This record gives sequence, structure tokens and C-alpha cells, in this order.
Amino acid sequence: MVLSRRHLKFGESFEECAKREIKEEVGIKINNIRFSKVTNDIMKKEGKHYISIFMKADYVSGKPKILEPDKCDKWKWFSWNKLPKNLFVPVVNYLKK
Repeated sequence: MVLSRRHLKFGESFEECAKREIKEEVGIKINNIRFSKVTNDIMKKEGKHYISIFMKADYVSGKPKILEPDKCDKWKWFSWNKLPKNLFVPVVNYLKK
């Protein structure tokens, strides 16, 4: 699943945005990109309110890399039934629905 919360470029589709952002942030190629879910995310501590659009995709190629070290210091893979406790608000909301 693609978990990337970004702004769309003008005229960009959700699918195009997911493909571009994953390439820019992780360095991998994906395809078969499709809508998964929308969440309504209120982040009280930060005083922010977002709508997060979750997309699913299939891995094509590339090795995940940290391409934005100011935003991410490591990648770690988890199975859905063994997620860590401290999750990003949109992921918590995704799992509730």
C-alpha cells in the first residue's frame, strides 16, 4: 500500500501523484495503482486537519532508499497484524474503518 501524504500537482490524478511521490521519496517503481480509502484526519496537537487518500499499488522494481532524510530516518516493514503502537494518525484512522 502506498502511504504518502502529499499535495497534488495541478491537474495530477491520485494515481499519478502516488507514482511520482513513491519514486521521489522511496526510489521504487509501482504500477496497478488504485484507490483504497479516504480518511478524515484531525491532528489536535499540530492544529491540522487533513483528508488522506490511500492508494494501493503493486511493486515493480527498485530497492527502497531514504531519499528525503530530513523527513525520514529509516524504512521498516511490518505485517498488518504486527504494526507498532505509535502510528501516524491517518494510519490509525485507516485501520478503524
